[in-house]
Amino acid sequence: MKKKNDSIGEFAELIAAMKKEHATKGRFLLSLDNLFQQVQHSNICGSWLACGSNLSAAIRRIGPSSFHAVIYDNTLCYKRVVQDVVISARQQQLTFFTAENPDDLHRVRYDAKTEILFLGCYGTFTPEDVISTYITTEELVEGPACEHPEE
Repeated sequence: MKKKNDSIGEFAELIAAMKKEHATKGRFLLSLDNLFQQVQHSNICGSWLACGSNLSAAIRRIGPSSFHAVIYDNTLCYKRVVQDVVISARQQQLTFFTAENPDDLHRVRYDAKTEILFLGCYGTFTPEDVISTYITTEELVEGPACEHPEE
């Protein structure tokens, strides 16, 4: 009879060890997923220019799951602040609220393939450094066109 109880005790110990190993693997995978999301969300950091409007945005990380974004209007010779928001990462989604409509939740999405950032009610943005690379070296060497060329 003692042999039966010993095998049941050993079986219980093995189950407990497997549960502990499973819990450890689960915590590891959760931590790995959180780290992956933080890296993915970091792609929104930087300077952005709006597609089809005079807006620009500057975004920086302020915490493990939050970012500070300032939306500017570039219509005049200077940048005018349109909105100053905190973007939060919740349930693998980036969102923000505006001061005008604190009840409206705006989503932030980044498409790495096209390098397009969608900032809720402000539309789509492209990275500022991508826009500046479209200037060719010939344009830089030639300089601006002159109305009265020297003779």
